[in-house]
Amino acid sequence: MAGDADGTILTEPMPADVLIAGLAQSDDARLHMALIAILLYQPEIATAVPEASALLSQSDQTRLRLFYTATVLLQRIHVEELRHYLTNWEPLPDYFSASLNLDLTAPLQKQLQQLGCRHQELSGITANWSGSYQYAANRLLTRLAREMAWAV
Repeated sequence: MAGDADGTILTEPMPADVLIAGLAQSDDARLHMALIAILLYQPEIATAVPEASALLSQSDQTRLRLFYTATVLLQRIHVEELRHYLTNWEPLPDYFSASLNLDLTAPLQKQLQQLGCRHQELSGITANWSGSYQYAANRLLTRLAREMAWAV
C-alpha cells in the first residue's frame, strides 16, 4: 500500500487520468519525464489522456500535449525494441500532433526535433527538449534490457 502526501494509506489504485494529470501539473521536471516512461511502458493507459487533459489548466494541458506527443513519436522510433520487451505493446493514439503544427510527413526524428522547438516556443524555456525526451525513453529501454538479461 502506498501513502499520499498527508500520510493517508491508499487502498485503491489511483485512476489513470488522475495519475497523468498529477504528473503533468507537477513543478518537478522529472515527473514530466516520467509521463514518457509510464506511457511507453503501459500504453493502455493512454485512453485516459483526454480525461486527464480536462482536469488541467491551459498551461498544464499544453505540457501534457507536448510530452504525450513526444511519447507517441518515441514509441514509433523505438517500436521494435518496445515490442521485444513489452507483452502489452499497443500503438499510442495520436491525440495532439496536428494541433502542435508538426510536419507529419517528415521523418520521425525530424518530427521530434520540431516538437522540441515547439516546446521551446510554448514554454519559453530554452532547453534541448528533443534530447530530454529521448533520454527518458533511453532510460526506460536500458532498464527493460537489464530486466530481460536478468530474467534469463
